[in-house]
Amino acid sequence: LKYLHENNIIHRDIKCLNLFIGKDGLIKIGDMGVSKIVSNLNALHCSKVGTPLYLAPELIKQIPYDYKVDIWSAGCSIYHISTLDPPFFGDNVIILGQNIIKGKIDIGKLSNYSSLIKNIICKMLSLKPSERPTADEIIKLIPIKIYEQFNNPSLPLEKKAGKSCKELIKNNINIEKLPLNNMQTINYKSN
Repeated sequence: LKYLHENNIIHRDIKCLNLFIGKDGLIKIGDMGVSKIVSNLNALHCSKVGTPLYLAPELIKQIPYDYKVDIWSAGCSIYHISTLDPPFFGDNVIILGQNIIKGKIDIGKLSNYSSLIKNIICKMLSLKPSERPTADEIIKLIPIKIYEQFNNPSLPLEKKAGKSCKELIKNNINIEKLPLNNMQTINYKSN
């Protein structure tokens, strides 16, 4: 996502079905069919595209948007993968849209994850685009040992995502005390 945004590309359809894990363990983004190359990432755009479950509030409200719609969709995808449920749902598209605009997610479903992960997801799902982190800011929040392990091409996939990663998190890094680089910690309450 950082690469796309650095190259003035807004994907506009980040979702679980468009995320692929390569043999090297790297997550790759596919289906660039509705992507948009823009002259300026900060310029606002108006066309409405994407998958309803992952649409950012600004798209639902039909107001101009920028690359932060990808951050929202990535946050929805991470939540979905983590909980096996989308963060927002409704019996029809109208109710789904209303629930997205309300922006309330069930943090309790993330109870097995660290406060760092919960904080990142909540920031990515901020109703105000200006409060969402950039892809680069999200990367900077990942503990360096975990980042290096996942970016080591010589390590087999099962070592990257298996027991060794869990032990690394449990034994070598106190995630609860990591600095959040200008991102405030959020107090969580389950719905």
